[in-house]
Amino acid sequence: MLASPTADAQVLRENLWITDSAPNAIAVSGNTIYLGGDFKQVSPATGASVAIDAGTGALSSPAPGVSGIVNAVAADGSGGWYIGGSFNSVRGQTRHNAAQIDASGNVTAWNPDPNSEVRELAVSGNTVYVGGPFNIIGGAARSCIAALDGVTGAAKAWDPNVNGPVYAIVADGGLVYVGGSFGVVGGATRTNIAAIDGVTGTVTGWAPNADNYVYELAMGSGTLYAGGLFTSIGGSPRNRIASLNVASGAAGSWNPNADGRVSAIAVSGGLVYVGGDFLNIRGMAHARLAAIDATGSATPWDPDVDATGGVSAITISGGSIYVGGSFKTCGGLSRRHLASFDLASGALSSWNPMANDGVNALASNGSRIYAGGFFTGIGGVQRTGLAAIDAIGGSATAWNPTCDGEIFAIEVKDATVYAGGLFTIAGGSTRSNVAAISSTTGLATAWKPNPNGKVRAIAVRGDTVYIGGTFTVAGGGARINAAAIGAAFSGTALNWIPNPDGEVFDLELSPDELLVYAAGNFATIGAQSRGHGAVLRASDGQALAFNPNSNSTIATLAINGNIVYAGGAFATIGGQPRDCIAALNAVTGSATSWNPDANGSVRGLAVDGGFVYAGGFFNFVGGQPRGGVAQIEIGSGNATSWNAALTGGANDLAMGGGTVYLAGPLGVTGSPHVNFAGIGITVLGIDEGSDSRNATTLRLSPNPFSGNVDVRFALAVAGTPTVDIFDVTGRRVRRIESTFTRPGHNAVRWDGRNDAHVMTAPGLYLVRVATEREQLSAKLLRVE
Repeated sequence: MLASPTADAQVLRENLWITDSAPNAIAVSGNTIYLGGDFKQVSPATGASVAIDAGTGALSSPAPGVSGIVNAVAADGSGGWYIGGSFNSVRGQTRHNAAQIDASGNVTAWNPDPNSEVRELAVSGNTVYVGGPFNIIGGAARSCIAALDGVTGAAKAWDPNVNGPVYAIVADGGLVYVGGSFGVVGGATRTNIAAIDGVTGTVTGWAPNADNYVYELAMGSGTLYAGGLFTSIGGSPRNRIASLNVASGAAGSWNPNADGRVSAIAVSGGLVYVGGDFLNIRGMAHARLAAIDATGSATPWDPDVDATGGVSAITISGGSIYVGGSFKTCGGLSRRHLASFDLASGALSSWNPMANDGVNALASNGSRIYAGGFFTGIGGVQRTGLAAIDAIGGSATAWNPTCDGEIFAIEVKDATVYAGGLFTIAGGSTRSNVAAISSTTGLATAWKPNPNGKVRAIAVRGDTVYIGGTFTVAGGGARINAAAIGAAFSGTALNWIPNPDGEVFDLELSPDELLVYAAGNFATIGAQSRGHGAVLRASDGQALAFNPNSNSTIATLAINGNIVYAGGAFATIGGQPRDCIAALNAVTGSATSWNPDANGSVRGLAVDGGFVYAGGFFNFVGGQPRGGVAQIEIGSGNATSWNAALTGGANDLAMGGGTVYLAGPLGVTGSPHVNFAGIGITVLGIDEGSDSRNATTLRLSPNPFSGNVDVRFALAVAGTPTVDIFDVTGRRVRRIESTFTRPGHNAVRWDGRNDAHVMTAPGLYLVRVATEREQLSAKLLRVE
């Protein structure tokens, strides 16, 4: 009884695509994961900065995996780029707010480590100018602006000492022009805009003094253009955009008079391209993006950027202008946050990388466009409300039912996906709030119960579909909040009428499918008083003795033999104090002694391999700090060492193929995976009762992998290990390391390259760790 249980370790499924908003429901069937919610797009989890082919829109691989927000990007001159923003990791390595990414997408050693966010970057030779609200960067005290060595990241002696955040930087002709929200530079009064000597760091006499924030600066033909929120600059009234004389600082006669914020400026061929939140230029309608000529008037070019958001970034490369922002369409066509136009004709191009959230910054090196922003994924596909993810390859399948509302429940039976929620169209047909959709074609079947309200729960038993939610009519009959619908043809209501007096959140079938367990926010059901939970006969809807009598909502149930696990927002259930999670006798509903005691709501439950997996909005459960998801021992109620390191919380979870899939407003610490994640459970092979320091183990993380993989192993005795990688033909492709290693845990990293440092192809590999006395091996899958 005192033997230690086998320990499990968490392995993030890095190849799984993610959604652009949190799904509500998840179901696994074979090698397919179905997601439902209010999302509009699924995409690879690239993180907040990527390199994109300037011609095709294809992503460079691997993506850097920036976890956080990127406000600024700048090409480094060697095929890579610098990024600045508010983030903590890049490709799993700690980087606070600033980093360099090489041409292969890997993070370099450049690490200035600013103590607050970075808002702007500019590169001049071997110097990287950085602006933001920081006061320490590159190992030195620097207030809001610094010049960093482009190789080491160390702060140079240059120290203008600005007293407020710097949002814009242009280095030109030995001077560094800065804009932002400040009042003093180098001890001199300079309101929101200044020029600084590029060598000494001394502020010059140039003083246009803007009366509000300056967000953008751009140089063109010896003229400095400024954009922001100001109404006066260079001694003249100028609304949000102006040209400034680089000698005197006076505003030129050029006066576009934008009626909203200007956030982006680029100059090319005698035209000034501007982006922002404005609607008019010189009183003429030109919303959010315009080309302005030498007179200050907008040209006839009308890119028709939609009203969902403005333009935050512009870069010009070759014969194209690239724009980024929070928009969803341009020219009436879908362009999610990124678009490109031909410079000569102004026509919208086919370039369409599809970011899943706003783009803050763009830069170019000619062949590639570097992007940064709020996004976590680029290069995906549109999927509205419903999506299917390949559990092996990780990408979205072709299945695309397209729902015009929000999905709250999914159940898969044979070749049919049942989806419930609040919608009027699904699978290409008119369907109110619940639909049966072919798992192959994505088209709705003829089944059409049309409940008149939200469907939150679905269970399928043979030719009967049980639904729960908040409705009064379903299948052509009066049915309050719960109904049984015939699975064939029109979807007529059956004579199963429990009529709960509140919303139903979950329906689960007993193992023999003779009983339907219901959970929700009701007090009576089946003509009986039942506090938030009940068991109903599947045949006639009669409530049986089961009565957990919870004091608040039960959101989810999982049945394991004669035990019903319940999760929700309750404090008492089954006659006992139980916070948000409990085990109930399946007949009576009384609580067992099992008591993990979660400190926040539980939304999803699953039972697998002697453990209960709980997902929700807690950060402590089973006696351990566990964010959003936990593996809990069935016997003791204690959380195991398995720790997915989630932030946020989970709306639902499902198990499949040794992986816990989670859906909700979640994040994975140190990873760009948000809203949807798969966390593998890998048995380490620790013998019961043994000391793990002397156990022989091998673990690969992540597996499958696309970038780097950590080979972690423990040896029972000291030895000289060789770590070899073999392909499926048995040919050795890489020997990683051969050094003397002590007993216990050790680790090496494989970068996916062979002995010639050429990237290996996707496929199956064998990892072998061998010493004179021990040999360990494990299979490893490399994916794109």
